[in-house]
Amino acid sequence: MQKLLTDITLNWFKYQFLSWKLLLSSVLLIIPLCFILNLKAIENTFLSTEFTSIENTEIIHQIFIHDQTSNLPVDKFIFDELHNQFPYLVGMFERTLQLNTKKIMAEEEQATKVSFVSNTISKLGIDTHLGSLRAFSMASTGSSLITAVSFNYWKNNLNSDPAVIDKQIIINGKSTKIVAVLNAGFKSLRRDSSTDLLLPYHQLAELLPNEQELTPDTFTYVLGNITDLENFIINFDAYLKKELFIFDNTKLMLSKSVGVDPEQFQTVSNRVDLLAILFGILFAFSLVSFSAFYATQCIDKKKEVVIRQLCGANKKHIMLQNYIEVMLLACYLVFMVFIFTPLTSKLAYLTIPTINTFNVMANVITLITLLMSFIVYLLTLNFLQDKTTITHIGRGSSASLSEKLQVFTLLSFLISLAILSIYVSYLVIISQANLNNHNIGFKNKNLYIASFDFPSSPEHSFMADNSAQQLLLQLSSLDYIESAALTNVPPLTDRSAFSHWYTLSGKAVTSSKNAQTSNHRVSPNYFDTIGTRLIMGNSLSWGQYGNIVVNQALWDQYFANTGLGQAYLLTDFGNEKVKYKVVGVVENIHIKGSDTPVQPTVYTLISVITGFESIVVKGNGVMPANFTQEMMSITANISPYLKNLTNVELSELVKKEAQPREAILVITITCSLVLLLSALLYCFNSIKQLASKSATEISLKRALGARTKNIVWSFCKLFFFILCVAHSIILVCAYINMNKLQPFLFKVDLIDVPVITLLHLVALSFVIIVLFTEIKNILNTSWKNLS
Repeated sequence: MQKLLTDITLNWFKYQFLSWKLLLSSVLLIIPLCFILNLKAIENTFLSTEFTSIENTEIIHQIFIHDQTSNLPVDKFIFDELHNQFPYLVGMFERTLQLNTKKIMAEEEQATKVSFVSNTISKLGIDTHLGSLRAFSMASTGSSLITAVSFNYWKNNLNSDPAVIDKQIIINGKSTKIVAVLNAGFKSLRRDSSTDLLLPYHQLAELLPNEQELTPDTFTYVLGNITDLENFIINFDAYLKKELFIFDNTKLMLSKSVGVDPEQFQTVSNRVDLLAILFGILFAFSLVSFSAFYATQCIDKKKEVVIRQLCGANKKHIMLQNYIEVMLLACYLVFMVFIFTPLTSKLAYLTIPTINTFNVMANVITLITLLMSFIVYLLTLNFLQDKTTITHIGRGSSASLSEKLQVFTLLSFLISLAILSIYVSYLVIISQANLNNHNIGFKNKNLYIASFDFPSSPEHSFMADNSAQQLLLQLSSLDYIESAALTNVPPLTDRSAFSHWYTLSGKAVTSSKNAQTSNHRVSPNYFDTIGTRLIMGNSLSWGQYGNIVVNQALWDQYFANTGLGQAYLLTDFGNEKVKYKVVGVVENIHIKGSDTPVQPTVYTLISVITGFESIVVKGNGVMPANFTQEMMSITANISPYLKNLTNVELSELVKKEAQPREAILVITITCSLVLLLSALLYCFNSIKQLASKSATEISLKRALGARTKNIVWSFCKLFFFILCVAHSIILVCAYINMNKLQPFLFKVDLIDVPVITLLHLVALSFVIIVLFTEIKNILNTSWKNLS
C-alpha cells in the first residue's frame, strides 16, 4: 500500500504539478481569492475596536447626519428623543483635543491629548488598571473636575505611582482629580491616535468655555442593542422628519465604525466595496474557468479509468488514487494562496494605506477552511462529472451530447461573466480617470506648505496687529518666491476649523442645529497663490474685516437666487450676532481630495499670526537648499513662538492622495486584461478540443453532402440556446445588483448601450469565427478522420 501511495503521489507531481495549464488556471483562480481575503482583512481591521479596549463592542454604533456634502454629529435633543422612543438606547458624545497639563503649578506645561466623552461610556465595559470609571456615570455639571489617565501617561508622566487615585493634575489651569488609570490595552477612542486623559463631556464647557457647542470633529454614538440597523435608522429618520420637521435634504445614518471619521470610513468602505465587486466578478469567472479546466481533466481521467478497468484494475485503488489526487490538488491551491497573498496584499495596501491586510501566517484557521473547501469543491466536480457525462473511448469515438452540453454551458457562463466584468471594468476605469482629471480647486505646481508647531499655551497665541501682513511682505522680498499666502487649513492636511454662521433669517449654515460651519482664515492673496478661480465678486482685502468670501457649495445652497450685493451672513460675537458681507464666491476647493465631498466653507481674513496658520509659498522654480532656514529666520523676527517650521511640497501631498485611486485603476486594468486573455484562450481551446473530438462526426456529415454553413449551424444552435439561458441568468443577477455600483462611479452613466452592444457583438463574432475556422480545418482533412 505504501508503494502504491508513493507511486500515485510521484505520478501526480510528474504529470500535474509541472503542468503549465494547471499553473495558469490555478493562478487565475487564486489571485482574486487572495484579493478578497485581503479586502476582508482590511474591513475587519477597520471595524476593529481593539485600540479602545471596549468589551461590549456589539452595543456601540456611530450615528451622524449626512447632507451630501458633509457628515455632522447629531444634537442632544435627538438623543433625548431617541431615548424617549427606545429607553434601552442612549447617546454618547466624544471629542478629542490637545490641551495643556502639568502635575503642579510650578511645572512647565506640556501638550496632552484629551478625550471628552459622555458619562454613558460606563456601558462599554472599558476595564481599568487602578480605580474605576464609576465616577463618570455620576458626574454632572457643577461637580468637581475628574479625569481618567491612560496607562502610558500614568507610566511616563506619573512614575507609575500606585497611589495616584484622588491626586490632582492641572488641565488648562484647572485642578482635576484622577479617578482611574485605564488598562494597558486602551490606546484611544480615535483610530491611529493616542489619548492621554479621559474626561466627562460636560467638563469641556468648563475647561474651554468657547468650545461648548458641537463641532464637525465631534463623534456621536448610540449605545444599546439594535437588531436590524437598516430598518431602525430608516424608521427613526422618517419619524424625526414627520414629528420634528427636521433633516430636510439630509439623512440620519448609522455606522459600525468606532473612532473613525465618517467621511474617511465612507471613502475606505467605497474603495473596499468597489474592489469587492470587481474581484467578486473576477473570482466567479475564475471559478467557472477552473471548473472547465478540471472538467476536461476529468474527461481524460475517466477515459483512463475505463481502460484500466477493462484491463482488470482494482476499483478500490482507483478510488484511492482519486482521493489522493484531490487532496494533492487542494494542497497545491492552498500553497498558491500562501504564495500570492503577500504579493496581492501590497496592491491592496496601495488602495487603502495605513490599514493592515491579510497575514497568511497568522490565519491558520482560514487556510484550513480553504483546504477543506477546495476538497469539497473538487469532490463535487468529480461526482457531477461522473454522473452527468458519458465518455466514449476508441479511435472512431466522437464527443457525446453530454460533453457538448458541458463545454457549451461553461463557455456560455464564461462569455457572460467576461462581458459583465469587462463592462464593469470599463465603467470603473472611466470613473477613476474622471476623478483623476477632476478640478480639485487648486494648482500644486511649485507650491509649498510651511507649518509650525501649535502654540503650547493660550498666552503665546496673539502677537501685534498686522503681523500676518508683515510676514508676507518679508517672504515676498525673497527672489525665488513668486508669492506667499496664509491659511489655517491648507489643502490635503488633517487640519480643520469651524465657527457658527447664520443666514439673515437666523438659519444655521449647517444641517445640524448646534453644529458649526467650516471656517478658514486666509490672507487676501491666498486664492491667487494656490490658483483657485474667483467665480464672482472680489477677494478679501487687508483691513476689511467685515467682508467674507464663500465657496460655491455654500453659495448654491444658501444664496442660489440672491445677488452678491444682498448676500450677508451672521456670526456669534459674545452674546450678539455680527453681520458680514459676502464680497466674493470662489470655486470649490477639495481640501481632502477629489473623491471627498466639499463642505460649505466661509473664508475670513487673517489679521495676526497665532501659530496655528500655515504659509503657502509659490516658488519661481527650484527652491534653494536653505529655503527652510531663510523662512525660519524671517518668522523668528515676527515672533519667537513660531517654532519648528516644516516644509512639504503640495504636489507630493496630491500624489499621495491620488495613489489609492491610481492603484485601483491599475488593478482594474490588469484584471480586465487577464480576464480578457483568459476568456479568449479558454474559448479558443475549448472549441478546438470539442471540434477535434467531433472530427469523425463532422467528416461524416460532409461525406453525406452537408454544407459547411449547415455543419457550423448544427453546433451554433445548441451553443446559442445554452448561451441565451446562461446569459439571462447573469443579466438578471447583474441588473438586480447593478445599483450597488452607482455610488462608486463619478460622471459615468450606469447603462451605456453602445458599449454593451459592442461587447456582445465582439464576443459572439469571436466564438463564431473560431468555431467556423476549426470546422473548416477539419473539413479540409476529413479523409484522415474517415480512413
